[in-house]
Amino acid sequence: QELITDPAYYGQLLVFTYPLIGTYGFNLTDEQSPDIQLKGVICREKIDHPNNFRYEINIDNYLNYHKIPGICGIDTRALSRYLLDHHSFRGIITRKPKTESELKTLLDDMDLSHGVFDVTCQEKIYYPGKGKDVAVWDFGLRKSLIDYLKARDCSITQYPAQTSFEKILDAKHDLLILSSGPGNPTMVQDIISDIEQILGKIDLVGIGLGAQ
Repeated sequence: QELITDPAYYGQLLVFTYPLIGTYGFNLTDEQSPDIQLKGVICREKIDHPNNFRYEINIDNYLNYHKIPGICGIDTRALSRYLLDHHSFRGIITRKPKTESELKTLLDDMDLSHGVFDVTCQEKIYYPGKGKDVAVWDFGLRKSLIDYLKARDCSITQYPAQTSFEKILDAKHDLLILSSGPGNPTMVQDIISDIEQILGKIDLVGIGLGAQ
């Protein structure tokens, strides 16, 4: 569930190598963002009757509710080895056979270059605390990061991805965290340039999107 709602997987088909998926079921607490971010789930076997005291809904009903396609019965370990050798591919999950031209149109229309700006917060968010003053630059952060900082009583300011680096530096935070995010870092050259501008000017922690 955490992976399925992780903004870092925005627009992707997620392949699970563990053979049984959905053993613990799903709940409304462990979601890492308000929406499902990926486009489909590929697994070997799904569990329709989970066994966990926190279970509220099974994976099949959860994906159906959010209108996210999934496919099971796939040798996902073999698929993962293939992807490791040949890198990622564009793909679709469909019930209806497609012609070669239809497939080409669907695949050519896939564009994840704006993924960071689709999943980032739309305005600055402040979480009060009495500890360290921490800024989080949101390129597609997981809810668990905010929960982690809250548990340590940090004062947290969450900035949208489009925020200028000057505005963040002017606030004089104790620490800046660069969150994880979807897609290839080369697709967000402006953000990379901004990060280069703040190196050495503030304590910095990089989690993902190539910043780690």
